[in-house]
Amino acid sequence: MVIIFHLLGNTADTHIFGRSTINWMATRWHDYKGHFSHGYFIPLISIFLVVSERKRIAEADKCSDNKALIIISSALILQLISARTHLPRLSIISMILLIWSIPWYLFGRQVAKLIMFPCAYLFFCIPWTFLDSLTFPLRLLSSKIATGLLNGFGIDSVRKGTAILSRPPGQFSLDVADPCSGLNYILVLLALGALYAHLSRKTIFQKWMIFLSAGPIAIIANVVRIVAIAGAAIVVSADFADGLYHDYSGYIVFVSAVLMLITFSALLNINIKEKLKKWKSQAQNHTL
Repeated sequence: MVIIFHLLGNTADTHIFGRSTINWMATRWHDYKGHFSHGYFIPLISIFLVVSERKRIAEADKCSDNKALIIISSALILQLISARTHLPRLSIISMILLIWSIPWYLFGRQVAKLIMFPCAYLFFCIPWTFLDSLTFPLRLLSSKIATGLLNGFGIDSVRKGTAILSRPPGQFSLDVADPCSGLNYILVLLALGALYAHLSRKTIFQKWMIFLSAGPIAIIANVVRIVAIAGAAIVVSADFADGLYHDYSGYIVFVSAVLMLITFSALLNINIKEKLKKWKSQAQNHTL
């Protein structure tokens, strides 16, 4: 695998990234507007998940499984396609598939099942840079919702494109730029949501509900940040809002988003039928 992916894996812009798939991936984590900077942590988390399952892996029945050869062959073909088409993301997918399927072939289905999620989690490593096309729609959506909320709170404001202006002018003037689109929040919260769902839930339905809720929660958190910046400009000053508060509010909002995710997860524990039955019983007793 070292020869395939580190020495001969990449064929796109080799004068910049070299022939290493891993180097191409890590460089993209570092330089692509910070949207994929969380990629550094994903392999460490995957390793931690495998280590945490080491006892079950050691106790699992082990025998070679030739069915895994289908996945291994497909992964190698995918790597060949990646080299021919200069699409390094396909090379990363090929590498992830081999990381999962080779232990499956050597040790059997039970081991493959135990390491499936840690290997699947590695897909969050992939820098899907084409997602940058979502930046402008997210900017528009966030600015529209934030303007509606500001007006709902009695703060007269108007939206012009992705800019939010106070009316009358002078109190604040905000432009929801690319870094404020919320894409960073969405990508990181999706990765956290998947991890949290895997560790805290047993049913597939609840796991998917938590994972899919991460995107809307990230958008809500970003809108709250925009509204809070406008509020800081009114209460304190525009310089404070655009400077210190703008720079550090992202951390506060991100923590808030994580707490919202945990709260949503807790709400899934509520048995609606039992609650309705209890309320109905209480209402009947009160009537009697």
